[in-house]
Amino acid sequence: MSRLSPYVPLFLVLAGCANPPPDAKWTSPGFDGAQWRGKPIQVECRSADTTLALICNDRLAARLVQAGANVSRATPVTNGDHQDGNRPAGAAAILSMSLEQVARGGDWGWGPTIGIGAGNWGGGSGGAVGISLPIGGGPRQDTLEAQAQLLRAGDGQVQWSASARTEVSGDRPAQLEKLVTAIVEALRESGVLP
Repeated sequence: MSRLSPYVPLFLVLAGCANPPPDAKWTSPGFDGAQWRGKPIQVECRSADTTLALICNDRLAARLVQAGANVSRATPVTNGDHQDGNRPAGAAAILSMSLEQVARGGDWGWGPTIGIGAGNWGGGSGGAVGISLPIGGGPRQDTLEAQAQLLRAGDGQVQWSASARTEVSGDRPAQLEKLVTAIVEALRESGVLP
């Protein structure tokens, strides 16, 4: 009978820290990822948080270059609007990624309540104590959510789209790295990347 390696628990812990898979993916009818392979792709990140948009732009561009993409970069868009004047000449496609921190769950701020009552029933008297708990709700869970679109540069038509999310922790750049990795892997699976 074989013994388990002492590294198995570490493997299980690391498996739990894997990058989140995309929540959803979409492609336009007739989409062929190979037609975009090797063509110049502009990278842009959008976020209400300028710092997060800048970090996203750097990491997304670096990840795509590592994956073999021909990348050109634009200034991050922080107001949520697409800036056509920001496109470099010669880009065939634009990979636009937006980031948003979303609060999920029903954090109502309510806890258990205790009620005390007394009354008369059929000539006798009595009392009761009850505890009630709210239904639903629960602790609030903040998530960092990414939505990425591959747009045709000529007319801005969406060719491919994917979304992913991860829980927010104290290290937002690490969470962003997970999202960037998930989006790049989804793009690779689509055939856009070699």
